[in-house]
Amino acid sequence: MGFSGGGSNVLLPHTHDGTVAQDGGPLDFNNITQSQSAAGEVFYSDGIHLQQLAYPGAPAGETLTAVAASSAPSWAAAASGAKTQLIGSTVLGGAASSISLAFGAVDQSTVSEVFCILNAQKTNTSGEMHMKVNGLASNYNIGGMQQQGSGAPTSTQRLTISDWLFDNRQQRDVLVKASLTCNACSDELLCYIQSIGCQGTNDNAIFLNTAWNTTAAQTSFDEIEFSVDSGNFATNSRLDVYKLDL
Repeated sequence: MGFSGGGSNVLLPHTHDGTVAQDGGPLDFNNITQSQSAAGEVFYSDGIHLQQLAYPGAPAGETLTAVAASSAPSWAAAASGAKTQLIGSTVLGGAASSISLAFGAVDQSTVSEVFCILNAQKTNTSGEMHMKVNGLASNYNIGGMQQQGSGAPTSTQRLTISDWLFDNRQQRDVLVKASLTCNACSDELLCYIQSIGCQGTNDNAIFLNTAWNTTAAQTSFDEIEFSVDSGNFATNSRLDVYKLDL
């Protein structure tokens, strides 16, 4: 019978509204109401009728998208995530001779590089700065150039030492960026360190260092540490570590 309530075989207009007597009740979309749709199809209105949008034949992470100036949804390739992602940060709650961050291992095969930024102040301008990676305590090598606020540029090289040590003795406020990779061929650590120092004996200085560690089988990163060999890093000194995804 129809929804006329009088036994008529004519299907009268109705809304499937359960609050209206003999209107058919609400539609049950959970495994009961049927259609001729294929699995995964999405329903939308064209303003008059319901339409169907087929599910992607080979799903690859597409997202339902409202294309500019369109009148209907469509599937589109998902936007890639942010390439540069913060791994972690740490801020000194009190003066300390080192600042470090340990984190879940980041495999070199998933990133172009891992890089860190140290925004700090040294309490003693006579202290050099040191850097360690993955807790390694040997096989560090470093060479570089520095330009003080006055005088000619100078170069340094230190081989087979216990950490990467770079000369920043005369500066108080320091900003360091270190870019790290595990070499794709040798599985040894490579690093490029850029640092500036201000408010020191010569007011400002620039340091550029190339660094490497010959310990074998380094294919991931899990810890970065900076330290000073005299005095401390001041309260609120900060270390941020990022990764640049492939």
